[in-house]
Amino acid sequence: YKHASVTAIQGALRAVVGNLQLADVISNVAEITEELKKATTEVSGDWGVQIENVEIQSIVLPKEVQESMHMLKQAEQKKLAAKEIAEGKRMTIDAIQEAAGKLTDPTLEYFYLQSLQKIAEGKSSKIIFPLELSSLAARVSSRFGGYEKAQDKVVDDYGKLSKEGINQKKIIKKLKEEYGINEKKAKKWGASK
Repeated sequence: YKHASVTAIQGALRAVVGNLQLADVISNVAEITEELKKATTEVSGDWGVQIENVEIQSIVLPKEVQESMHMLKQAEQKKLAAKEIAEGKRMTIDAIQEAAGKLTDPTLEYFYLQSLQKIAEGKSSKIIFPLELSSLAARVSSRFGGYEKAQDKVVDDYGKLSKEGINQKKIIKKLKEEYGINEKKAKKWGASK
């Protein structure tokens, strides 16, 4: 009867566990124990033997199953991390798009000049100016004592007008007027704008 009782309990255990996923087996030990008690009560009554208690003390998984579960958990964590990183990037892009939508020409020009100033403070020896400002500085270089001084003057004047909210084309036009550059004469002699 002892061997038959153990065999009956093992059979009942296989029947209960066979209908569950592995994760459910591990997390529902108390429920499985109750199912085993019911199954053994039915059998023991027929045999005239009383089984006082059935209890699952531990669940031992094969090493391969443990490794597979560990790999599955790692894959789920990597997937979750990738989703979080993607969501963070999406939020950053949305914030940049929202901020960029509010940028006006004067604001962009102001940031451009700020960047030039930071570059000039660094170790770099060359600063690239927009073509309009470079050609304007070249045209008025003789008035201001050389190209570098003319460039400083043009950038300074450009920055002041930019802060007033004037767009780039109007600033260039205003500076040309202020410096006395006649577009008609420049075109006649083949000079660029």
